[in-house]
Amino acid sequence: MQRPMEDLFFEPESETEEDITRHPRTISEVLWPWQRFLLATLLFLDVAVVGFLFLVILGRFQFR
Repeated sequence: MQRPMEDLFFEPESETEEDITRHPRTISEVLWPWQRFLLATLLFLDVAVVGFLFLVILGRFQFR
């Protein structure tokens, strides 16, 4: 027997474990925009600091 359409509209959404594993969430669905901005800023600073330290270490070796 088919259910009336009204029941479908008011049925609470529930995610089963199978739904979560079948459709993994992307990073944009998990994080808020300010969290993505903070993560990108920290990643940029990490790369910049490590790169700067690498250049300083290379500068100590005076290649002649």
